[in-house]
Amino acid sequence: MESSGDRLAPLEKEWAARLRAFLGLHGLQVSSLSRVSQSLTHRSYAFEHDGIPDNERLEFLGDAVLGCLAADFLFRRFPDEAEGDLSRKKSFLVSRRELWRRGRDLGLSNLILLGRGEESSGGAQRVSVLGSALEALVGALYFDLPFELLRIFVEEKVLVPGLVSLEQHSHPDYKSRLQELVQKRWQVIPEYRKAREAGPAHEKNFVVEVYVGGRHLGTGTGARIKTAENQSARQAYDALIRIPDSLPQCDVPDKSAEGKA
Repeated sequence: MESSGDRLAPLEKEWAARLRAFLGLHGLQVSSLSRVSQSLTHRSYAFEHDGIPDNERLEFLGDAVLGCLAADFLFRRFPDEAEGDLSRKKSFLVSRRELWRRGRDLGLSNLILLGRGEESSGGAQRVSVLGSALEALVGALYFDLPFELLRIFVEEKVLVPGLVSLEQHSHPDYKSRLQELVQKRWQVIPEYRKAREAGPAHEKNFVVEVYVGGRHLGTGTGARIKTAENQSARQAYDALIRIPDSLPQCDVPDKSAEGKA
């Protein structure tokens, strides 16, 4: 129950109910809605409503918290990678455009309080507005959640989806390329086999192997099976494009023999 001195008290009950519904949807429990409300208050709305604080200070805090959590997540997730590779991954995960995608997926665009002009110009969908709101929300939750619960929320809702996005961004559709290549050369279809998976539900790693004509030609890893398949396909594709006509030591079906049967 919020105290009588809570800054949220003047807000409409409908707004408070929407915030509670959002928090409940994502398994978040806070003692007060004040900071959560502030994290979703754009400066244009605050300008039109005297006395209501905007989200810029919380954005500053959330940016630092996200950076710390992203660094910790990547350090644990990729124990063998060099500092430069980890830095590039971190920059991608906490980039404004990626945070915009994560904020959109969370549904923040339906909750941001905007001034009339900003709202009419589509501000709720703007990269800077939505990304900043997510940073501010993390800043608000930093005060109101145990740190371990905040870490889990950020990893599940921001970092793991961001890592999937990074893998897709870094690796084009090699599955289609490989299939087109082997169908054209040998009239077969690549076969993908999941070798193993490890980690908790929010931090899965999959290992997938690809076979062409019965021969293992590639192995890939990723946060999703599709990502691991694509990486294995890339390994196989890169190997096969160096082979002019044949697939050495592979049991490719003899189509001519089938026709004589």
